Amino acid sequence: MDSTAPNRPPHCPNCGRNFQPGRTRCQWCGADVSQVPLPQMQFACPCCEGSPRLEEFHSGEWLLYLCARCGGLWVTTAALERLEEHYEQAPASRPRPEHVRPNGVAVAAGEAVSGDPGPATGAAADVAPPALPQSLYRPCPQCRELMARRNYHRVSGVVLDECLGHGVWFDRHEFERVLAFLKSGGIHRSTAHDAQHSSGSLHDLFRIF
Repeated sequence: MDSTAPNRPPHCPNCGRNFQPGRTRCQWCGADVSQVPLPQMQFACPCCEGSPRLEEFHSGEWLLYLCARCGGLWVTTAALERLEEHYEQAPASRPRPEHVRPNGVAVAAGEAVSGDPGPATGAAADVAPPALPQSLYRPCPQCRELMARRNYHRVSGVVLDECLGHGVWFDRHEFERVLAFLKSGGIHRSTAHDAQHSSGSLHDLFRIF
């Protein structure tokens, strides 16, 4: 069996279990997996007709996957965790990262992105993602199972599509909105929000007795 087949998760040489691509250590045993060959990942757009294949591109040090047709982004769970750790450690001191699109156009985080290539010509396009009814869920770009919809970190106001264990789908410009949320200390606000609600729930519970 080919362990490097497309979308087949890599195996940890220490414990033998699958680990998420993008990690430097196995999430199960903690072993160093930075040198383990990764499979060729192939992701399909969950929004566009025909499910076109997503293109790899780098935003600073982050590897992301872009749909050149609608401008949506797929971010793996491991990459998103690293991104959150990056801003949680210093939420207000990091420089503004640049987004490098496949056509070489760079824009600062939080600014409108207008340099994505069009469907066929490669010209700049600003195509809005298709509107979704509230009851319609999108398939995961990796496993094709339906994703859940959630308010990112509960207080961001950005509703994203998430496949647990695989990653998160961002419609056009949602990634910039999430970056702005992280840079402004959003994770700390989310933690404070959870603590406040947890404290209130415990208070209400003890009032019963």
